[in-house]
Amino acid sequence: MRCLTSMNRSRRRRGITLVEVSIAGLLMTSLLVALLSLGSVTSKEWAKSSAKIGADTDASVALQQFAYQVRDGISATVSDGVLTVVMPLLNSEGDYNRYVTGDTVDFYVEDGKLYRQLVGGDPQELASGISSHSFAVAGREVSLSVTTEQERGIEKATTTYHTQVTLRNHPQ
Repeated sequence: MRCLTSMNRSRRRRGITLVEVSIAGLLMTSLLVALLSLGSVTSKEWAKSSAKIGADTDASVALQQFAYQVRDGISATVSDGVLTVVMPLLNSEGDYNRYVTGDTVDFYVEDGKLYRQLVGGDPQELASGISSHSFAVAGREVSLSVTTEQERGIEKATTTYHTQVTLRNHPQ
């Protein structure tokens, strides 16, 4: 008799109960929801960081290019959003003669791009992604402020940078 009772119990315990299946399903669903939520948050933060990095890079490149191009100037003026820089004459050895006027270069922003253009020449793009800008001149000091915007998905980042450049060849 004892063998029959023990056999009946082992037959009853072979399967999984509905309660066990429900608990396992609930645990799996909870785990899946947690993973999807983590993925969503990670994706959103990546988009936000990526947009900010893009905006920072665009603004930084614009300021670096601007400073590099302007610092050798003799004089500068601003009119109607265009910065005009008079450069010294470049001699045959590639050195500047700071006492002789050379090329005149215009800097301006159009369609979100910072351009450098020799008067009478073709424009050269220095930077892109610019949403607003301002130029200012005070004696030997030339200032540029740029604001850039970048979008990644639904995230948008804005960066504003400012630089001031001293004209190295300005007559004192």
